[in-house]
Amino acid sequence: AGYSLIFLFGLLIYNSYQQEHQKVLHHHQQQQLSEQQQSGPHNHWSGFKVGKPTVMTPVPNSAKKTYYMGSQDRILWQWRKVMDHLHWKSVDPSKSEDPHLVFRWNSLKQDLVPSPLKPWQRFSQLINGKSWNVKDGLEQHMRRYAKSILGLDSLPFIPPTYVLHDKEDLNKFLHHLNEENGMDKSYVLKRGNKEKGKGVLFYGPNSTELHEIKAKLESPNITDLETPSQHYVIQEQLCALLYNNRKFDFRSYVMVASVRPLLVLFHVGKVRVSNHTHNRTDYGKQDHFLSNLSQGGKPHLMKDLPLDQHLQENKERLSKRVPQGVAAVDHVKSQMKSALNHFVQAYQNRSFTAQNLEGLGSENGFSLYGVDFIVDIDLDVWFIEPQWSPGMREESTPPNYIEMLSSMFHIVEEIQERQSQGKYVLPLSSLGEWEVVYSEEDDYGYGYEFDRKSSEKQSCPKA
Repeated sequence: AGYSLIFLFGLLIYNSYQQEHQKVLHHHQQQQLSEQQQSGPHNHWSGFKVGKPTVMTPVPNSAKKTYYMGSQDRILWQWRKVMDHLHWKSVDPSKSEDPHLVFRWNSLKQDLVPSPLKPWQRFSQLINGKSWNVKDGLEQHMRRYAKSILGLDSLPFIPPTYVLHDKEDLNKFLHHLNEENGMDKSYVLKRGNKEKGKGVLFYGPNSTELHEIKAKLESPNITDLETPSQHYVIQEQLCALLYNNRKFDFRSYVMVASVRPLLVLFHVGKVRVSNHTHNRTDYGKQDHFLSNLSQGGKPHLMKDLPLDQHLQENKERLSKRVPQGVAAVDHVKSQMKSALNHFVQAYQNRSFTAQNLEGLGSENGFSLYGVDFIVDIDLDVWFIEPQWSPGMREESTPPNYIEMLSSMFHIVEEIQERQSQGKYVLPLSSLGEWEVVYSEEDDYGYGYEFDRKSSEKQSCPKA
């Protein structure tokens, strides 16, 4: 009987503790939700931690500030330049030299890097991290996330998109063209597995080309859309804001700084400005629609854009959309970070999971991705596509790329040092211009709410 009373007493204490813990957790989540629903940007977390810190193996002194890069990997010479700037030493695993950081751009190859890695080594790619780079798969996955998690048919920051090899989507697109005045709109057609502006076609409202593709899609004999190489998505064209009468977009950067626990950072990156004057009604030549640097675009910084000037010139109209007291630059950047938070949560158990370290031997990992955004004339931000391997050529990098990548490697170092001491990952002193968009250990995801009513959007000028 005595043991039973002790057991019951212990159970009561445990249940009381669990209830109190749930109250604290619920209060934290409600406080965070309240913060996210406030108009205006925010980038802070409460300091409330979920679980205990992850303890990891320290880097041996002999391996600190060493790295290995495959000699055949494209683009990696730019990373090597940054490592030289930081005075890191290049070592050769084939000579029994164990590097701290292992860089491969495409994959981990057994003949060049010993596998499994040591627990303290860090590999620069996440296995299966490429899964969110396929345009048609991305659209379908994000749609499922919106429906199952948020209760939405689609996400407000993704342009209306149709996956043409999906029969249901194909029928929706044809219905849109035939029954919802869809022929009066313009579209961009993209091949699912192409990058750098390749495989992209633009169709004007009621154009001959739009009628031709409609006829092809309505053909009962259409079969080529079933092959993966012919997987296309078609999106409604956005009424993009122009810079000096030229199209521009953002190539921003996402750093998965840790997967145990998951920590994702954002860097606004560069603005890519087309080399051609844009004409909204001229679909004969299509180069003025593209701002890709591989297509002749030029890199600029966000501060070069006249965003605040555009807000002031359209103050009466945009005051209903942009929260009072928020600068246009902050409004735009906050939308980017909020969108990325949704992508991280959607792909958390697929691309950004510790399971992707299985078989590598490493206790943690990091990776760098590119993401492309467009801003329209209402200062609404639209997510266009991710890039699994963002180009880092000298002429295509942002002017501050040395600082951006240097701080990235400082972050990897600091996280590993903190975890080897049994500390939580955050806060970090080496963030530089990187900003937190998702922190698993803090139960934190960046949120930004504003009145984005599609019914009140400005129609696009005809010229």
